[in-house]
Amino acid sequence: MTAADTYALCLLLALACTAQIARLQQQVDDLTHERDAARRTVEQQQTDHTNWRLQHGPRHPRETQ
Repeated sequence: MTAADTYALCLLLALACTAQIARLQQQVDDLTHERDAARRTVEQQQTDHTNWRLQHGPRHPRETQ
């Protein structure tokens, strides 16, 4: 293998690595978006639950002694 062959191979590998890095970054971005959406959903559910509790009180009121 000549130096030119080695150089050409390195360029091809660099292009392949760059493409793979771009795909992985897109996957990270997608997962980050999904995580953030899930977090917002949970926060909204917690808020809704808290608001419901404030409006309706506990499910099983405790007896006062």
